[in-house]
Amino acid sequence: MAEKEKEEGAASPPQPKKGGSKTFLVVAVLAVVGVFAGGVFAGPKIGQKLHVPGYSSHAIPADEVPPAAGIMTIESCVIDLRSKQGDLHHLKLGLVIELNKELHEKELAQAIPRARDATISYMRSLEYEKVTQPDEFEQIRKELDHRIAKAVGERDVSRVLFTDFVVQ
Repeated sequence: MAEKEKEEGAASPPQPKKGGSKTFLVVAVLAVVGVFAGGVFAGPKIGQKLHVPGYSSHAIPADEVPPAAGIMTIESCVIDLRSKQGDLHHLKLGLVIELNKELHEKELAQAIPRARDATISYMRSLEYEKVTQPDEFEQIRKELDHRIAKAVGERDVSRVLFTDFVVQ
């Protein structure tokens, strides 16, 4: 009987070590965390050194920006964009509009739909390729700022801030 066990043991292939998949999982998780941390901490420095189009390394110091007297929030909405080839893409856009004066509830109720309409009308007029170009971002912001100020009241609007800008 001992001979049979020796023969069977010699003929069977070596068994793989257990726990290999756990090791792979730990290494994969650590790699993902490392890449994320590197992007968070090194990304801005790399963006400044590479002169990435549309990347602004010159933030306005907080003491130079006058505080807003009021804000108007345009909730996130999804806007359809067409590419040059006619393909449909989606843009999720949310805004906060800083105001030079605080608007009363009735004024806000009138201003929000106007600002939302100006936003959607302008963004739908753009092609997908323009919206996804980093060097076009500031021009889009300026035009949106102008259109919203015109719709709401130029004396009331200080600036437009993006809270969501996701393109698919």
